[in-house]
Amino acid sequence: MCPLVVFSGVNHHNQMIVFAAVLVANENEQTYTWLLQQFLDAMESKAPGCVITDGHGAMKKKCMLFDYEVWEFEDHWHYMVDALGLSDNQWVSDLYSRRRMWATAHIRGNFFGGFRTTSRCEGLHSMLGKFVQSRHNLRDFVEQFMRCISQMRSREAHSDLLSVVGEPVLQSPFHDLERSAAKKLTRAIFFNFRPMFFRACTPKVRTHTWTQTSDTFTLCRSANVRREWQVCHYSDSNSFKCSCLRMESLGIPCDHIVAVLVHLEMTDIPDSLVLDRWSKSARSKVRAFVEKGPFCWDSTITCRNWMLNDLCREMSVLACRNEAEFADMTDKVLHKIARLKEIEDSGDAVGLNEVGEASTLEGCVRDPQLVRCQKRQRKETVKGVKRCGLCRQREHNQVSCHLNPNSRMNTQEGASYFGGEGEGETGTMEDSSEEEEVTVCQQICLVVLFI
Repeated sequence: MCPLVVFSGVNHHNQMIVFAAVLVANENEQTYTWLLQQFLDAMESKAPGCVITDGHGAMKKKCMLFDYEVWEFEDHWHYMVDALGLSDNQWVSDLYSRRRMWATAHIRGNFFGGFRTTSRCEGLHSMLGKFVQSRHNLRDFVEQFMRCISQMRSREAHSDLLSVVGEPVLQSPFHDLERSAAKKLTRAIFFNFRPMFFRACTPKVRTHTWTQTSDTFTLCRSANVRREWQVCHYSDSNSFKCSCLRMESLGIPCDHIVAVLVHLEMTDIPDSLVLDRWSKSARSKVRAFVEKGPFCWDSTITCRNWMLNDLCREMSVLACRNEAEFADMTDKVLHKIARLKEIEDSGDAVGLNEVGEASTLEGCVRDPQLVRCQKRQRKETVKGVKRCGLCRQREHNQVSCHLNPNSRMNTQEGASYFGGEGEGETGTMEDSSEEEEVTVCQQICLVVLFI
């Protein structure tokens, strides 16, 4: 099977999605160079901002994933290296020289969309393993792969519906800010952001300085007075920036910014603190392109189906209570169904045929062309000499061997012993009738002997 290359990322619900996939027939450097170039062309020459790879397990636990300051990282690193006696290790030295590529203290401020390690990719491989097997041919593989993609889209549509329908229960002391965040962020991102409201109760504003362009707030926690954070508020753009750079790294405001919002008595989350990719309107820019194009997402169709089901269910509950309303609503529904069927049969529905064709594999993936293969010439083999399985002699088998008590030779000897007609030990019967008489005689004599 050819290697499968998958370009994946996260959607506005922080769920794994697939951008593109390809089967690589010739796995070499030129092929991957061409593949990456094609992916850049498809993404309108927008290169990825970061590349994530795995690190050593011990280093990951000690220094990679901990949210240290730079000086804290340096102290923990030197302490760990000295404790393990790795000061002269070349690999450790090379790893430390590349610390700005993997240490959280140094890469803070770069947006990774919540990625910390390649565990999400491993989860994608596990999900693909539920659909794709090694025994599948090319057509079956594409069908199963598209089923996996369809399940991802269905999950995304379900998350879109949960983000639109209903409102979460407010739990923090700052109900106005929490309600504003719940209206702007998707449900999954809001649940990741809600703990910041509880943590915002502990930081306190110690000093406040004014400049021509911004206001700077210095915060600290009562448990650790020596550690401080600076939050800058730019009133012209109503934007905030914290020294912890959590907003730039994850796209979610930190508890220090929330504490400043509370200090300023704000009741609404500023739009500058809501990334477009985490908002409920993240697909608004793409939706315009999709509606103009000749295709439609499966997730969009599924979401429409669910919404219509909910509306029809509510209409059924209300209309069935009154006989007149029930008859009137039944006539309207039947008339609407008949009109939709006429539109579908005539093909006048905009994008209807395109959606139906896009959701199937007919015309996209077909069976490979049959090629008649050449017959392989058989090699001439010399058959071995057959031998008896009992005496290992030639020219007879186990059935006719003299060592077999049920062989014809022993049967003839028993018949001659009990008065049967034969021609010595190896003689044969004259005809078939005489052979049958000897067999019957042998059976009778055996019965007499056992009696």
